[in-house]
Amino acid sequence: MRAALLGLLLLSNLVLATELTEWAAVERALQQPDIAAQLDAHRALARSKVERAGRWDNPQVEYARETLDTPNGNNEETLYLVRQRINLAGVKGLERRAAHLALDADEARLELNKRDIIGDVRQLFYQALASAEQYQTLALWHQRLTELTRDVSARTAAGDASRYDQARLERELALLTGELLSARSAYASARDHLAVLTGTETTALVGDLLPPAAASVITPALIEKHPSLRALSAQAESADAEQKAARRSRWPEVTLGVGQRDLVDSGMKADGHVVSVTLDIPLFDRAQGDISEAAQRSRLLRAEHALEEHHLLAEARRIQRDWSAQREAALALQPDEARSLIPMAEAAFKAGEINVMELIDAYRTEIAGRQERISRSLAARHAYIQWQTLTGE
Repeated sequence: MRAALLGLLLLSNLVLATELTEWAAVERALQQPDIAAQLDAHRALARSKVERAGRWDNPQVEYARETLDTPNGNNEETLYLVRQRINLAGVKGLERRAAHLALDADEARLELNKRDIIGDVRQLFYQALASAEQYQTLALWHQRLTELTRDVSARTAAGDASRYDQARLERELALLTGELLSARSAYASARDHLAVLTGTETTALVGDLLPPAAASVITPALIEKHPSLRALSAQAESADAEQKAARRSRWPEVTLGVGQRDLVDSGMKADGHVVSVTLDIPLFDRAQGDISEAAQRSRLLRAEHALEEHHLLAEARRIQRDWSAQREAALALQPDEARSLIPMAEAAFKAGEINVMELIDAYRTEIAGRQERISRSLAARHAYIQWQTLTGE
């Protein structure tokens, strides 16, 4: 008894290990080395730009030795000097602020990229789930048609059915067999693609193809935190900081130098300290081009922000309409086993009330309706995923 119980427990664990839910697929995909490396590389690349911005100029070390022969003897002079360029206008701080704002924009785009990856995984998951349901639907009616064809063949051999009915059913069964093989191939391909992306071999996908009903009201607040809008806002603020830095770069920069000078003159030695100040005069280069470029870039980005906000609102409305329409169409095609055409048609055919063509039409109508319901449910689910990707739910 204990051994049997242990065997059942191991079997149930094996089944659970091979089942895959939507969010488990997303989590495993994000843990894949290539995807994780891509996201980490984008993040590190964005941060490296900040490390380069607003750094002080490297100090300069000068060593000079001068000798001179004079009528009174040899003259030797040695100079040690350290120079440092200093910006007193706060340009470096503004450059660092602009870089940090640009980093915020890159982080927002990285979030958008991650959302797209998650959306792709989810859509692929439900594509595989829909392919499985398509295959199962065809397999069910293929089995029913196989049994019916076998029964008609037996009746034909006994002289109770026509050979035309048998040949027509066999032809329809062959066509349905081809569709079943294609559906199985599509399901296997979708499952393999999902397995490659998640790194997990699965035997069962757990989820509901039909999404919930749309209920959110579309307002500007719904998309105000969208990554693309955050990125454009941060870029515009970064351009503003760059413009301020360019204006301040017209202020003179100072280079300070300190050092020591040693002098040997005809046997006499002397030494002393050296202090130097160098001032840049912004006479020819007054950063006019940098100021204009930053100002126009800020203006352009704010215009793009306004246009992107209008585009996202329109896209949200389109997705919600598509989501609702596809879901309602799928619900209208929900199968009712009590009113299924095929059992009624099979009974009528066996009773001689309808011919074989009417029976095949019933099969085709029922199968087409169920396949269309799956397709509509998948389209509604894809729209729902697009909605969540857009709004960040």
